[in-house]
Parts: sequence; structure tokens; C-alpha cells
Amino acid sequence: MTDMIKLDKGNSDYETFMRRLNTEYSSDIPSRLKKLMEEVGELVEACMVRQSAKDDIYEKSLHVFEELGDVALILTHICSIYGVDVPSVVQTAKNKFDYRMAEKAKKEAE
Repeated sequence: MTDMIKLDKGNSDYETFMRRLNTEYSSDIPSRLKKLMEEVGELVEACMVRQSAKDDIYEKSLHVFEELGDVALILTHICSIYGVDVPSVVQTAKNKFDYRMAEKAKKEAE
């Protein structure tokens, strides 16, 4: 089993890994976004194959898992380039979702 990396700034393993990504792939946002779109395309394809699968479900699910990892890696790298950590981004998205759901419930109650 591989070691897990805690995805927040200040963690030396995380910082080292992000430097490796910058070295290998650069920190150029347009190129990272292009790569993200490529990986999202591969994820969509893997999901569609998995969705319609009648056999080899495990293998097709594993492929989705791998593509999710590729997308997550690129998103994590983009977060790093912008100087934000993944947990903060996820927390902000959760707060936004919670606010929207509360507003929706409020409107429905009126």
C-alpha cells in the first residue's frame, strides 16, 4: 500500500509533491487546464463504459477510479499553483452548497 499525502499547505510531503508536479508539468495554468479537460474527457468515457457494462464491472470501476485520481491530481496541482489547499476549497464548496440548500428550503417553506 502506498503512503497517503495529507492535502494541505504546510505539509512537507504535499509541498514536495507539488514542487515535483511544477518541475514535471510546469505551473502554467493554461497548460494545466488543457490537461484537466483531457482528463475529464477520459473520466467521462470511463464512466460511460462503466455505466453500460454488463461484465468486467470490477475492471471498469477500477478504470473510473484511476481517471478520478487523474482529475483530482490536476485539480490539486491547480489549487497549489493558486496557493490554496484542497481542504479549504472543498470546505468553501460545502458552505456554498449548504447555503443554497438552506435558501431553497426557505423559499419552499414560504
